[in-house]
Amino acid sequence: MGTITGHQLVECYGMTEFDGICNPIGGKHRGGTVGKPFSAVQANIFLNNESGSDKTGVRELCIKGPSFRNIGSYLC
Repeated sequence: MGTITGHQLVECYGMTEFDGICNPIGGKHRGGTVGKPFSAVQANIFLNNESGSDKTGVRELCIKGPSFRNIGSYLC
């Protein structure tokens, strides 16, 4: 895409309500990642199944911070 537009795409993780994690603009590009949490944002990876079994290897990225609607709880 950069060869067409002349600009580097930057991956971010978030929703309409918030932005929580972003690759640094101007930093070294690391494809396939979403970067680091913004300041005051906490990120955690939890099991993503009801059984609590670790056998599936499925995980869920969850973040929380002061700019989110549910302050004090993780959004996944």
